Amino acid sequence: MFHVYQYNSIQDTLFCKEERSQKLRSKRTKMERNIQGSLNKVSFVSITIATLITVLLFLQTPKASIPPSTTQKPRLRFPNSTCDSTPRRYLPLSKKNARLWSSKSWMTQVSSFTQFFTQLHQMGLLQQHSKVLCVSAGAGHEVMALSKMGLEDVKGVELIESLPLVSRANPHNLPFSDGAFDVAFSSHLMEALYPMRYAGEMERTVRKGGLCVVVVDECGEEEVKEIVSLFRQSRLLGSSNVTLNGRRVTRIIMRHKSY
Repeated sequence: MFHVYQYNSIQDTLFCKEERSQKLRSKRTKMERNIQGSLNKVSFVSITIATLITVLLFLQTPKASIPPSTTQKPRLRFPNSTCDSTPRRYLPLSKKNARLWSSKSWMTQVSSFTQFFTQLHQMGLLQQHSKVLCVSAGAGHEVMALSKMGLEDVKGVELIESLPLVSRANPHNLPFSDGAFDVAFSSHLMEALYPMRYAGEMERTVRKGGLCVVVVDECGEEEVKEIVSLFRQSRLLGSSNVTLNGRRVTRIIMRHKSY
């Protein structure tokens, strides 16, 4: 009798658990359906809103910024840089150079370089027949100054060409043979990425007994010695503080040791 009662109790317990499980599954299924229904409604509303916005944008086409009656402007050359949005007429290189070379700033700098190289000429270090290389010549002020002094063989190089005065070349790997020049000049040695390599290329392109002339910010004897040490095949001829382009600088002159 006791065993029968115990068996019935176990069955009742199992039946209650099964019934409870079914209720939980039913609630879970109902909850999932509610969530899915809510998501469907949100998706439908979002799609509807996006469609309405697209239609409104399509219908409200902006008016042209230039009235049809406006006289058509001449076509302009597409700008080379995004930094300059000012429309300008295209000018051939010759006219650009003529405008640049006639500016007060250009003439002032050329005049300053002319005085600088005239001093070298008076010292007997620069002759009319001298072959001169201007390294990192920028727009070519020093090249023009030397040419106006009567030197016929003057070359200027820079990472960005500025024709006809300056050609494109890497100052750390000059495209010239050994000893091709009598004088190598630079006013941008201390701005070089690899100063020793830069100095070595200047020396390499200068003939035996030739000169390397550099201009740096005004400095003392110790700084001059450090700069001269970059030129391993040259010896110091002299250094002095001079004025170039309105600022005080130190001029360092070196001669190839093989001389």
